[in-house]
Amino acid sequence: MTTSGDFEIVSPVTFNLLCFRYKPPGMNDPQETDRINEQLLKKLNDSGKIFLSHTRLNGRFVLRFVPGNIQLTHEHIKRAWRLISDSARTIY
Repeated sequence: MTTSGDFEIVSPVTFNLLCFRYKPPGMNDPQETDRINEQLLKKLNDSGKIFLSHTRLNGRFVLRFVPGNIQLTHEHIKRAWRLISDSARTIY
């Protein structure tokens, strides 16, 4: 997975579960960050190209990416990340 300054991993990565959130540079309002991530989740799932779930960690809205299909390739992961990051940047 590509690292990016405007995303943060919010829990240890175990097996195939990645919990993360979009946090634009300069965004310091936790409620606004939650709202942006809720919008991002809806935008991604509504696209029909990817399905993410969510949870709350330490009271914050967090996206959950679970790439668990046995036929999943590195290219699938790269395309998913590109969709996630491009979509996030259209929101904020």
